[in-house]
Amino acid sequence: MMDNKPLISIIVPVYNVENYIRRSVDSLINQTYNNLEIILIDDGSPDNSGVICDEYKQRDSRVKVIHKENGGVSSARNVGLDEVMGDYVGFLDSDDYIDLFMYEELYNNLVDNGTDISICGLAQENINGEFIPHFVGEQFEVFDRAQTIAQMLKQVKYTCSLCDKLFSVKLIGDTRFDETISHNEDLLFVYQLMRNSKKAVYTPKPMYYYCNNEQSASRVSFSDKNTTMLKAQTLVLEDIKENVPEIYDVALTEYVKTAIFNLTAIAKSGYSNKEYTKKLRKIVKNNLRFFLKSYVAKGYKAYAIIISISFNLYKRLV
Repeated sequence: MMDNKPLISIIVPVYNVENYIRRSVDSLINQTYNNLEIILIDDGSPDNSGVICDEYKQRDSRVKVIHKENGGVSSARNVGLDEVMGDYVGFLDSDDYIDLFMYEELYNNLVDNGTDISICGLAQENINGEFIPHFVGEQFEVFDRAQTIAQMLKQVKYTCSLCDKLFSVKLIGDTRFDETISHNEDLLFVYQLMRNSKKAVYTPKPMYYYCNNEQSASRVSFSDKNTTMLKAQTLVLEDIKENVPEIYDVALTEYVKTAIFNLTAIAKSGYSNKEYTKKLRKIVKNNLRFFLKSYVAKGYKAYAIIISISFNLYKRLV
């Protein structure tokens, strides 16, 4: 039986997850906050994922299923956003699942604190199948716009992930995912919402469970698709310089860290796009003096120095 609370729409892109999708959808239909619209976007799955989605549609009137040609996760989420009927929007990856109290708590925190973004902690599955809180903390906090973005960039309390957050549909408006960005696609979208928000509420309680699916896109070796991460980071950095200049130093520091992260992945995978590697090294070298004075750990600073001297040496080291 539905209550009088506002409708929350949950967008779930679905692709090739027949072994995980039931656990994911079950965690939605059993939420203590039951006034939900569950939008399953079958993104041209070659397995039985689409069939399983249709089964849930027959079982629960809150489930809506859309079948489309494969276009990637950003395309699927955009289709979902165009279908949203709710006052609030959440996202769930179809190989993960959530605590049964998650949306009730996110909603209550949002309303009680007058925000349009509500964030919770997440737990990540380790190689033994145990879930470990991604960030450790106990403090419930309300952040202003600049603090919200800085925390997201620094990944001290939460990341740019969509799935541990609840957004007001008014805040989202016409904002959509850039479908040319296929890696770290959450970053630009979440940043745009945070930039347009006055404040966000955060609870460290881990209620989103990130699972180690071996077929997950985030576990694939470095490829051309990963290079779009730099586009997202660059767009965010440029916008912060213009619109949120008080945290530009944080944004630039994290920009250089991302370049180092990419170079490390390239070194380990043997990826051979020399032009992209050169572009990343240029970011590190041009900002080396600034980076060495920043708040990052000494290890990152050492990496930056070695990369600036010789990437071949860095490859041998990692």
